[in-house]
Amino acid sequence: MNKIRIAHLADFHLGAQLNGRKELNEKVNKALIKSLVNIFDVLNSAKVQLVLIAGDFYESSNIDTSLKSQIKEIFSNFNGKIVISPGNHDYISLESVYFEEWPKNTYIFTSENVDYFEFNEINTRVYGFAFTNSHIREHLISNIGVIDDSYINIGVFHGQIDSTENSYHPIFAEDILNSNLDYIALGHVHKRSEINQIGRTYYAYSGNPVGRGFDETGEKGIYLGDISKDKNGLYFYKIDNSEFHIVNLEIEDFESQNELANFIKRKLEEKFGVNYKKHYYRLILNGYLKKDQTINIDIIESMMTDFNYIEIIDNTNLYMDFDEISHEKSLKGKFVKKVLTENISAEDKKKILDIGVRAFEDLL
Repeated sequence: MNKIRIAHLADFHLGAQLNGRKELNEKVNKALIKSLVNIFDVLNSAKVQLVLIAGDFYESSNIDTSLKSQIKEIFSNFNGKIVISPGNHDYISLESVYFEEWPKNTYIFTSENVDYFEFNEINTRVYGFAFTNSHIREHLISNIGVIDDSYINIGVFHGQIDSTENSYHPIFAEDILNSNLDYIALGHVHKRSEINQIGRTYYAYSGNPVGRGFDETGEKGIYLGDISKDKNGLYFYKIDNSEFHIVNLEIEDFESQNELANFIKRKLEEKFGVNYKKHYYRLILNGYLKKDQTINIDIIESMMTDFNYIEIIDNTNLYMDFDEISHEKSLKGKFVKKVLTENISAEDKKKILDIGVRAFEDLL
């Protein structure tokens, strides 16, 4: 076989208890399972032959029974083969879920010694290993040895690419170069990388397929496509999930909380499209309020109960007339007058005056 169709995914962290509100935690964990079902439906439709899961599929070694049953059912309905390389969260331990019986199409590395699974029907060898505790300091990729180049040779590894040593299976550029593998599917880093190449070897982090918090924002997905001895045809396949977004919004003049809420909705729809309400938002309101204006976050959020999730941070300030302040017979007035006459940009003046005037007011 000259080429095979694969999918590369990692870092689901199934079963995790996330930081933050309980409501958000429940929504994200439900979304993870739903996304996994959708992903494997796509992979079956795309006739994917081999799925590579590069570690931290689970949050820990000990997993809820109902969750295990769901995963095994999803895997058993997949038409291809699945290879898992456990990472620093779902490492192999005495109570590891990976020692249980799994569907016949699922292959799991259980030792820190680099080994391979051989699939003659697709002329492929998949190299990997398992974390057996939460840290590995050895460069395990360097232990691959001489490979048989008559196979398509793939690595599925959990680890941290770096130029200095680390405790999460350090991977240096020379480790990748000397591996002579055709592709290395990496896990551990939750942000997707581009598909890179050192020597003959292509490699990438797929990132996690579903964002799990406001430190994992934007589009998420998997790598999918055909690879052969001399070509890498993998591409990023975006998963249609609810995404985490941190949005800074400059407010405009408003007469009521309802008007402000409608302004926010309009701006989010402009940025994220008609299905904008399905996402998770941390909305930071910036700008200036008149003396008679207030923002009531509880009221605004109550007008957005049809959103999947939204939290609002009020970062606005009261409007200040700097020209008027510059005429005051005070140290603050003299400071403002001095800044207004400086030969700097209007934006820089505004920043300096904002910070300076508020500092004066805090001292009073």
